[in-house]
Amino acid sequence: MTTGPVAEELELDRARAAARSGDLDGALALLGGDSPAALDLRARVHAQRGEFAEADAAWARVLAADPSHEGAAAGRKAIAGRATRRVVTAGGTALVVVVLLAGSALLIGRPDEPSPASAPATPGASAPATPGASAPAVPVKSSASPSAVPSPSASVADRLLRGLAVDGVTVRAKGAAAEVVFDQGLFVRGDALRGDARATLDRVGRALRGGGDVTVTVVGHAVPVTGGRTAGGSTTALARAQVAAARLSRASGLPLTSFRLVSADQQEGPHDTPERNRTVTLLVEPSV
Repeated sequence: MTTGPVAEELELDRARAAARSGDLDGALALLGGDSPAALDLRARVHAQRGEFAEADAAWARVLAADPSHEGAAAGRKAIAGRATRRVVTAGGTALVVVVLLAGSALLIGRPDEPSPASAPATPGASAPATPGASAPAVPVKSSASPSAVPSPSASVADRLLRGLAVDGVTVRAKGAAAEVVFDQGLFVRGDALRGDARATLDRVGRALRGGGDVTVTVVGHAVPVTGGRTAGGSTTALARAQVAAARLSRASGLPLTSFRLVSADQQEGPHDTPERNRTVTLLVEPSV
């Protein structure tokens, strides 16, 4: 009988497949290990079933073994804030899946993409994340002179655009809101951040501090994969939005209730390569 890491990985693969197919009872029955990966998946399945106390307890065990586990920390925060989250659309744009409640499918979003080396090209990936945007991009300058700082009389939109123009992003006007597009992909695979992505998210988070009272829609993106869904949104994209929102919340000091989590359609990546489309985009709107 096969035991050890290989057997555990097979167990996890079967449990993930069961969870993604909707067989949550079967997924729980397959999860017998106590590794952080097994506990994390168990927590996601419990959250999907609406068993928030069990999910929180499993994530607490993950953090006890691995205090730097961002998915577990984000999951516990999502559960803590579930009572005040609401289902919304992102400014009327063509985003397909909106999932904000803590027990939603977003918490099952374990990696369902291949590694970057084996990912197929993304058909039509040059389409913007929020179709219909025609406003020009605001140049990103990290060494802006003091004269570039907006005056108190500047419009709210202008303050948002200028304040969010940090290294590593491009900012576009969308009415009174600002769309933030990350220049490089933030994720290596699934919801695992690239090494330099944390610093980029932290810069944007710190910039959000000066934006006043805002609501931030975090739009997760994922590329179509062979044999998988090619449209209609993705649990991987939602998991990416969750991880990014948790990082932005810590860096900005904004509560998680200031962040809306959304999956874009797989055909609506902001860039023209799969690697860069493993990312999120942001829509930052003044709160009303």
